[in-house]
Amino acid sequence: MKLAWTAVVLSALCFTKTTVAQAQPPKVLLQILHCAETGKFGLLPAATKKDDILQIAWAHKVRYEPYVDEFFIVRYAFATEGAILVYSRYYAKGKVHFSRINDAGFVVKSGNLQLIDPLYGLWTRANIARNVKRAMRGKRYSIPMGTLVGPFRNVGCHSHSDPE
Repeated sequence: MKLAWTAVVLSALCFTKTTVAQAQPPKVLLQILHCAETGKFGLLPAATKKDDILQIAWAHKVRYEPYVDEFFIVRYAFATEGAILVYSRYYAKGKVHFSRINDAGFVVKSGNLQLIDPLYGLWTRANIARNVKRAMRGKRYSIPMGTLVGPFRNVGCHSHSDPE
């Protein structure tokens, strides 16, 4: 009888399917990706499809001297390479503004992160590398491009090459 009971319990456990809910990305991450992927006009580039899925990791850091609220976005193209976008956040006139302050590519070879062409100097490179590694250790989100299109009220998008 014990053997039959054990077989019933084991078969029930084997056939039950546990579902793990996909974690919802934070609102601030969606706002930044809206700026990164659609630009300040809220339009996707012509070659991009709304059903494309972004693979994203991110880290947030606040520096106090000088005060900068920074976000490090890792956009995976493949498991070991992709793009890095660095945004800062500030508030003005009832809106939250995101300004892209740096961008780079990355490759992970033999477990080592290599940045490709970030702007500025050694301290900035080290700051980006440190925070990108932190982002890569965190959650990875799958975000459909369609969620980034359309009006994001009270969000301003800016770039280091086009501040307005």
